[in-house]
Amino acid sequence: MPKYTIMESEEPEADEPVHASMSPPGIRSGRKERIVIECVMMDVAMVVEPALYYEADTVHLIHYSKNHRDNISTTYGKFFDEAKKQISERLKTDIVEHDANVYDFRAMMRTLLEIVSSERRRTGGIMDVYVNISAGTTEYSAAAMLVCMQNRSLTAFTLRTSEYTIQNEDIERLLYRDGKPVGFSTAVEEPEMIVTFDPERQDAQLVACLGVLKEEQSRKRNVYAADVINGLKILGAWNYEPDRRRGRTDDEQKELMYLKRAYLEPMAKKGWVVKNELVKGRWDITPEGEAIIDVYHGLE
Repeated sequence: MPKYTIMESEEPEADEPVHASMSPPGIRSGRKERIVIECVMMDVAMVVEPALYYEADTVHLIHYSKNHRDNISTTYGKFFDEAKKQISERLKTDIVEHDANVYDFRAMMRTLLEIVSSERRRTGGIMDVYVNISAGTTEYSAAAMLVCMQNRSLTAFTLRTSEYTIQNEDIERLLYRDGKPVGFSTAVEEPEMIVTFDPERQDAQLVACLGVLKEEQSRKRNVYAADVINGLKILGAWNYEPDRRRGRTDDEQKELMYLKRAYLEPMAKKGWVVKNELVKGRWDITPEGEAIIDVYHGLE
């Protein structure tokens, strides 16, 4: 059975190590549900064993029915089916499948956040969530670690392989070309930049404002502050109440000042929006802002 390393997302005490060995959990923590989230590619034991180890009540398996460039997905599907079959045969649990692009960092962030959000609603937050960051694509693993950092109630874990399919005597035959070591890849595509996010959880009101701005800009050429404010009010993300005791500025002007101070300027500081140099009063969404919308907008 693979060895486990737990990576708590809670901040450690002064001299407490972040990585610590674990003994198998023997007692369920009260009424809390145990939930395991994993990505399935071409590893079976690395997906099955953690579900058994944590005695999961629910197992979320993320996979991709397609491939990023060819028709090899039928091969991955066989590994997924086998992992699902072994879990269902060896553990009484609910298995939830998620077909998502495992090669897309943003898609993985979104998928993981949607899983956590749905489970939080279902269980009322009475749950222990364990996220496997060893199995799956690198895009999934990076997204999973970041989601755990942003949600301190989640626990990320890794596994080490104790026995390999490829034996030492087979390595040179399978992973060498013309007598030289090449590994699993003989050619690679061009590097693709990933827009990263703050390790802290995103401000829901700022994300809502960004989404409203995006929607309004897609519908009309000129977007005014009043359009954004009205959109925020519809979403229930606008909580400004003018203090009529201060100054003589009319309510509309006060709201405009509040929008700039509480929403636009913080978003600009985060790099989500920039002032348009040609059009006065216009704010443009940056690639970082677009990524925030793709991942976080609309989540509960």
